[in-house]
Amino acid sequence: MTKFATKTIKKIPTILDLYYSSQLSVKQISSLTSTHHKTVSDVLKTFGTGLRSPSEQTLLNKPTILSETARQNILYGIRNNRYTPEYAAKLSASQTGSKNNQAKLTDEQVIQIRQEYSLALQEGYAKFETQRILAKKYGVKRPTISDIVLCKTWKHILV
Repeated sequence: MTKFATKTIKKIPTILDLYYSSQLSVKQISSLTSTHHKTVSDVLKTFGTGLRSPSEQTLLNKPTILSETARQNILYGIRNNRYTPEYAAKLSASQTGSKNNQAKLTDEQVIQIRQEYSLALQEGYAKFETQRILAKKYGVKRPTISDIVLCKTWKHILV
């Protein structure tokens, strides 16, 4: 748990009230309470229910023609529908393997890595050295190769 200075601990109820009841931003609270914005964020994460998502913050920042009730209903829907297990599974499936925009390898390369690794071990090469060679060949780091051959990553590809 993060340690807070005594003067910050005294401000916790005020910070929580300003954020959750008055719907002020972290920056606004930081300015009002003369507290660093990182400290305000840490207080909200530790003693509150966390920070608002960017979409929730956008709704609060925009001048709106919606009633307060309508705005609260939208925020309620965002919170309750976006963070469900079904949503997480759908998101996970849509960004698996080479569909992930940060993937450095393709599905075919992962299959090839596993096959080459298996052959190298059968021929008596050391695990660590084989991983290092494969990492250099495919332009990734050795722990990445280790995770691939141990099926910690790219689990959806079976060889």
